[in-house]
Amino acid sequence: MNGRRLVLLASVVLLFSRLAAQDSTQNLSKLDTLSEGDAQFIVDGCRITPRIKLYKTSEWSAQLMGGYLIPHHSDMMAMYRHATGINVKYRSAINQPNGQGANIDKITYGYTFNLLNLGSEVAGYAIGAGGVVMPQSGRYNYWILGMGIGYLTKRYDEFTNPRNPAIGSHLNGMMHLGYHLDAGRYLNEQGWKMYAEAGLVHFSNANWRQPNFGVNIPYLSIGAKRTLFLAGINNQPPQYVNPLRCKSQEIPRNSKWLQGYSHRHSLAKSASWKHIKQIGASSPPLKLRLQSPQHLFGFRLGRRQIELDQRRTFVNAVLEYNCEFPRALLGPRFRVGANVFFDNSYMYSKFGLKSDAISLNDFTEVAITAGSRWEYGKWGFIADAGLYLFRPDDTKRRYYEGIGVSYKATQRIYLIARLKAHLSSADYMEWGVSYRL
Repeated sequence: MNGRRLVLLASVVLLFSRLAAQDSTQNLSKLDTLSEGDAQFIVDGCRITPRIKLYKTSEWSAQLMGGYLIPHHSDMMAMYRHATGINVKYRSAINQPNGQGANIDKITYGYTFNLLNLGSEVAGYAIGAGGVVMPQSGRYNYWILGMGIGYLTKRYDEFTNPRNPAIGSHLNGMMHLGYHLDAGRYLNEQGWKMYAEAGLVHFSNANWRQPNFGVNIPYLSIGAKRTLFLAGINNQPPQYVNPLRCKSQEIPRNSKWLQGYSHRHSLAKSASWKHIKQIGASSPPLKLRLQSPQHLFGFRLGRRQIELDQRRTFVNAVLEYNCEFPRALLGPRFRVGANVFFDNSYMYSKFGLKSDAISLNDFTEVAITAGSRWEYGKWGFIADAGLYLFRPDDTKRRYYEGIGVSYKATQRIYLIARLKAHLSSADYMEWGVSYRL
C-alpha cells in the first residue's frame, strides 16, 4: 500500500513539475498579453522588469528656404537677387558601431534634394541632389556636409545670356553645408516636429567649362520632419514602434505593449540614433581595432579650361600615394601621403605654348598631403590638405585643399572623385581609382 502511495505521489510531483515548466515557457513568450499599465511581469513567482531601449532609426524632412544669390565677383552684380526654394532630406543611422561602443552614434548620413529659384531670368533655376554626412552637435542638432550633382537652367552664352559670367555649363557640382537646429517638441502622435536651419548651397563646374565663378546661395529655412523609431525589449529582435501614441491598432501584440510603455515614460525625446542591425550588437574585439596601416596607390584624371575667349581644354593627370591608419569602429581614418600632378595648363599662354622646348619640370607639381577619410559602408568622405614641394612657377598658392568622395567597388579598389582647390579658387575636378595593397 505504501509503495502504491509513493508511486502515486511521485507521478503527481512529476506532472506538476512538467506543467510548471510549460507554464514558465509560456510566460516568457507572453509579453504580448501584458496590460498597458504593467511595467513588470511575473515568471515562476519572480517579478521581472523588462529592459526597454528606444532608438531613432530614420527621418524625413522638408523645408522652405529663403536666401540670396551673393555675387563674389564684380562681373556678377547683375545676378544679385533674392532666392527661394524647397529642400527635402532623408536621414538614417549608420550600420556601424561608434568609437565608444555606446548607444549614441555621433554621425548619421542621408540624401538631400534642392530646388531653387535664383530670382532672375539671368540665373534661372537650380536643381541639386547628393549625399550628406550629418555629424551630431549635442544630442538633437547636427551639421550638414553634402556633395552631389546640380543642374542650372541658365548658363553663360555670349549671344543669349551674356550677363551670366558665373556658370559656363548646365551640369555642375553641388555642395551643401549647414547647421540643423532641433527647434521644438513633437507636434502630434505621428512624430512630426518643427526645426530651423541655416546653410549655404554652392554650384560650380570646377573649371570644366568657362566661365566658372560659381554661385553661392546662403539661406535660412524652417521646416517639419518625421522620425521613425525602433524599440528593443530584453534580447528580443527590435521592432518599429510609435512612442508618441499611447495605443496602436496597426501593430498588434508585443508592439502594443511597447507602445504604451514608451509613451508613458516619454522615451521619444531622449532616444539616440541606432541602426537596426546594431541594436544588441557587441563591440568588435580589441584585436580588430588595432589594425596595421593601409597603403593605397591612386591614379586620376582632370580637365580644365582657363580662358573664356579661348576655350582651350587641358587634361591633367595625378599620381597619388596614401598611408591610412584605419579604425575598425566609426571614425576618421587619418592619412598622410604624396601627390604628383602633371598639369598641362602651366604651358598655356594667350596665343599658344610658352615654349617649343618642353621638359617634365615645366608642368609637374610634387606635394605632400595629410588629411582624413571617413567611411560609411561602401561610401567615404575625403578631406586633404597639401603643401607643394615643387611647382613650375608661383601662379598657384603654395598650399591646396582636396575634398571628395570615395566608393568601395571591391575589397581593394576604390572609385574616387575629388575637387582640388586653392582656398576659394577651384583648380579642377579629379576622377579615378585607388588600389589598396
